[in-house]
Amino acid sequence: MTFLETIFERLQRTPDSMVASEIREGAAHPVSARELLAMVQQARQFLRARGMKKTDRCAVLASNSVGWIALDLALMAEGVVVVPLYSRQATAELVHMMLDALPLRIFCMNAGVAAEIKKLWPGAPHISLIDTVFVGEAGAQSPPIHHEDGDLITIIYTSGTSGEPKGVMLNAGNVTFMLGDQRAAGSVGGAAKRAGESFSLFAVFVCGVVDCDALVRIAEQRTFPLY
Repeated sequence: MTFLETIFERLQRTPDSMVASEIREGAAHPVSARELLAMVQQARQFLRARGMKKTDRCAVLASNSVGWIALDLALMAEGVVVVPLYSRQATAELVHMMLDALPLRIFCMNAGVAAEIKKLWPGAPHISLIDTVFVGEAGAQSPPIHHEDGDLITIIYTSGTSGEPKGVMLNAGNVTFMLGDQRAAGSVGGAAKRAGESFSLFAVFVCGVVDCDALVRIAEQRTFPLY
């Protein structure tokens, strides 16, 4: 089984377990595996309705949230290559990265950000607000598309502190190895602090779902970039 198939199997096997908790207005809002899977299915339906297919690229520009996790899982489940972008970066820098990655669709958090992107990049692809993805009734769950080890999963951009940001291309085999390495480190928190790794909020979540049923408090992980 691939790392993604393992995640879906675990979520389906323990539907009542709390797998994430989003902090909003000072209060924790836990989300069960069943609820997360429903959000993932809504997002997958959104992607299919718009003709997104395996190897297409989508940029995700959003702050930490359960919606971010659900959309990320949905994109990978459909075989779409995820280009995660750090929401606190300057819009001009983000546009530069997207011009390099050339996504077919951009997902962002609000209309203001979408307008800024369009102003700097008049030829930008269609921009969807993340809240519009999770609408309608979630249909029957389907397994994620199978990935071979060499299949591209994500393109993660460097900070650009030593030059122009560069897109690091990770395939399914890379992600499987990284997640196994994080679990072997002994704890999610300790693994997150290891220097020199492209550690992500998603990896924190995956380690919790796959290994230890840890409750990940998303909004509290402010020191972690999305990737």
